[in-house]
Amino acid sequence: MARVVGLAHDDVVIDVDLAALPGSLADWINDSFAASHSRRDGAWAEVDDSGRVLRAREFADAQIAEIRLPELDASSTEPASLEVRISPELVSDVPAPRPSAVPASPSRQWQSSAFKLVIDGMPTANVIKVDAIVIEQSVRGVFEASNLVVRFAAADAGPWMQWFDSFVIDGKCADSDELSGSITFLAGDQKTELGRVDLDHVGIVALSIDDMASGEAGVAVMKAELYVEDLKIFFDRQDDR
Repeated sequence: MARVVGLAHDDVVIDVDLAALPGSLADWINDSFAASHSRRDGAWAEVDDSGRVLRAREFADAQIAEIRLPELDASSTEPASLEVRISPELVSDVPAPRPSAVPASPSRQWQSSAFKLVIDGMPTANVIKVDAIVIEQSVRGVFEASNLVVRFAAADAGPWMQWFDSFVIDGKCADSDELSGSITFLAGDQKTELGRVDLDHVGIVALSIDDMASGEAGVAVMKAELYVEDLKIFFDRQDDR
């Protein structure tokens, strides 16, 4: 299920439950990260609580400008959603269609606790939280991501500290010293894959004890901040299931 939740300078902001991702939107996102930077036409309708269409609009020649991946929290029971901002060349009003039944919005199925993080060579089984990530398309047409901030149990700190010391303190930060990894989004069964973000050329820029998170968790928690130079997104078409 996808809902338009905002407009900004004719950009369209869509809020999506990844467990109910429409195939057309999944294909568009996947194509955009496959270096095709595809543009699409589309439409949406604003409806009231009874399903009556209040306004209908069409957009043309739009590209995906930004994707916001939600905060992931292994201890949370809260639902999660994907936010997609698209930038059309043209937005116009169109005649509203005849009244018809609008399906009720289903309850959110994708949970913020349903994820798996992998950073090659690093222990990630005890990752507690991954901060929200904003991925924007730059003026050069390249997708660039905000830093990846990861919190994990301090019992796993050893390999992370070795990487930090080598990469930051000793300056061994060539391409060959960078790592790869992935974030996998899972369904409620914690097995079925809904989507994946492949991470490449990952480097570490900061490592510290997170006092606030440690207090909340009741155990010592480390916070690592990583940069990601290249990433690819792939989401499954949920309406094919």
